[in-house]
Amino acid sequence: MVNFSQFLLERGNFNETDIENCFFDANFQESEFLAFVDSLLAIPLWKNAQDHQGYYKKACRILSKAADDFARFNANEPPYHSRSHFKDVCLGVSILLQYQDPGDVSSLDFKDDDAWVLLLSAIGHDFGHNGSVNRCPFELELQSIEYVKRILLTSELPTSFANKLIDRMKPIILATDPTCIKKVFNAYSDDDKNTPFSLGNYLNVLIIEADLMGSTLPTYGEKLSQKLSKEWLVENSDQAIFIATTKGRFNFLNSFQFISPAAQRIGLEVMRKKIAWKLNEII
Repeated sequence: MVNFSQFLLERGNFNETDIENCFFDANFQESEFLAFVDSLLAIPLWKNAQDHQGYYKKACRILSKAADDFARFNANEPPYHSRSHFKDVCLGVSILLQYQDPGDVSSLDFKDDDAWVLLLSAIGHDFGHNGSVNRCPFELELQSIEYVKRILLTSELPTSFANKLIDRMKPIILATDPTCIKKVFNAYSDDDKNTPFSLGNYLNVLIIEADLMGSTLPTYGEKLSQKLSKEWLVENSDQAIFIATTKGRFNFLNSFQFISPAAQRIGLEVMRKKIAWKLNEII
C-alpha cells in the first residue's frame, strides 16, 4: 500500500488506487489532527519550503492543535466536516503542490509563501463547522475565518504576521463556498482553456480541487458521500437521501472539473470522467 508519506516523498507514476490508498492511510495512521500535520510538515515538500522565522509552521501547529481542542470540547464532530476532512484537504493541497511544475506558475510569481497560505487555508477552511448548511452565501466560511482570526491573534505569533496571514487566507477559504465553486470553474471551463490564471484564482482553484479530491475517488469518495448524507439528515433530509444514491453521486461528479495543470497531470480529471461515465451506465 502507498502511504501518504511515501506518496509525497517524490514524484512518481501513481494510479488512482495509489491516490486512494494515500487518503485511506492518512486517516488511519494518525487520530489527532496535530499529529497528522506534524507528519505532513516532515515531508520534503514542506520541510524544504522557505519559512521566514518558522512562523508558517508555527501557525500550522497552532491551528491544528486548536482543531483538536475544539473537537474534544464539543464532543461530537460532524460525520463529514470533521478533522478527517481537514486531513483530506491538507493532503489534497500537498499532492497538487508536489505535482506542480515551474511552468505551471511561471507567470504568477508563485512563492513558498503562497504554498503555506494554501496549506493553512486547508487547515482552517471548515474550522468550527457544525454540520449544517449555509443559510446564506459564505455563512459557515465566514464563521471559520472568525475562529481562525481569534486563534491566530491570541497566539504567540507576531500580530502583524497574523493579520497579513488572515487577510491572505480569507479569499481562499471563501472560495470553498458551494456558490463560489461554479463561478471559479466556469471562468476556466472547457470553452475557455486559454484563459490565464491570476494568482488569486489559481490558489482558489487549488483549494477547491483539494476540497473535492477525496470525494472524487472511487471507493473513498463513496464512503464520504455516505458521511455527508448522514450529516445532512437533520436539516436537509431530501438532499441527504439523494446524495447517497448513484444519481446523486453522478450529479456531484458532473458539477465541476479538475482544471489545474497539476490535477490534470496526475490524472484526476480523467478519473472523474471515467467514474461519472460508469455511473451513467448504471442510472
